[in-house]
Amino acid sequence: MNRIVSLSFVFALVATLISAATPVAAGHRAPVASCPALNAIDPDSDGRMTAGEAVKRGVHVFKAINDDGDRTLEADETYTRLSPEAFASADRNKDGRLHMGEWVRRIVILFRNANPDRDGTIECDELSVGWGRGLHRMLR
Repeated sequence: MNRIVSLSFVFALVATLISAATPVAAGHRAPVASCPALNAIDPDSDGRMTAGEAVKRGVHVFKAINDDGDRTLEADETYTRLSPEAFASADRNKDGRLHMGEWVRRIVILFRNANPDRDGTIECDELSVGWGRGLHRMLR
């Protein structure tokens, strides 16, 4: 039951994020030249990552780094991706583990803050500075 609730939360969050961050068709820029760091985490390698792509990649990473297969991430499973402070901040219920919803929430927060032009996409220049670096660490 908890897994169904967690997955329902994740999918509802993704749907909300995508609808809020989808660029208007008329204002959407043509594909741009990309960079290796972005290509490594962007599923379609089109030179920019949408919020939906970031969440999709985040779910994949969550499953890949969950070494003990217990549906949560402990600090030792995330040490190359989250600092102890970032882990504590992401751990909303303070149980010492990150559930999928907490992991995805952190990605959403990083995505929003790494996108100062609010165009709904992360480009290479946004990925390489500030909040974008944190997003890249979580998704690599």
